[in-house]
Amino acid sequence: MRRLRTIDEGWLNCESVSEKILDNGITSFSDKELLKMALSDNSSLFSDSLARDIVNVFDGYSDFNDTFSKLSAIEGLDVEKAIALASMVEFARRRTTKEKKKATNPQSLFETVRHYFDSEQERFIVVGTNGAGEISFSKVVTIGLLDKTIVHPREVYADAIKQRCSAIMVAHNHPSGYVDPSEADILMTVRLQKAGELLGIQLLDHLIFSEDSYYSFREHDKLQ
Repeated sequence: MRRLRTIDEGWLNCESVSEKILDNGITSFSDKELLKMALSDNSSLFSDSLARDIVNVFDGYSDFNDTFSKLSAIEGLDVEKAIALASMVEFARRRTTKEKKKATNPQSLFETVRHYFDSEQERFIVVGTNGAGEISFSKVVTIGLLDKTIVHPREVYADAIKQRCSAIMVAHNHPSGYVDPSEADILMTVRLQKAGELLGIQLLDHLIFSEDSYYSFREHDKLQ
């Protein structure tokens, strides 16, 4: 029986992976788990730091050439695997962009961003939408230090302005797994909402999430 090597867990039974996909869907895997499976035949060279470096490149994904140059510069990742990863993303991008996904409620937003749940640092994600609720872009705009992310409205709204989005939703993971908002989270949300009002781009929601739970400012009537 073919087996897949993972970074942390040694040899992983391929059958158990298939069962998880069938039961929970491929979206239930974290970014690191997907990398482990995609590069299983070379995983003996992997470390947690290497996986984080690869994830960080894809968080800033723009096009094949840009992504490949950044991947090939990562120490410990050979050229063959850099080509495979960049090509895989470009292949998927060409097909998934034909039919835009929608994010119209907290649950659909959670499904869009939940793969960031196992990040050791907070990632602040902006999801831009058009008038029909279709996702125009999804991008990590800042990466914080453990439990602190510094976010400026100009970074949050920059891509939304370029792509003429009618609204945005924002989200960030709490590495602690505790999803209730801090005072800083509340103040930041108010600031972002006021900035959006000036720009004519509505802030629809702010989601704080972990692996299997989330807190929605919209659901808790915390948006003014």
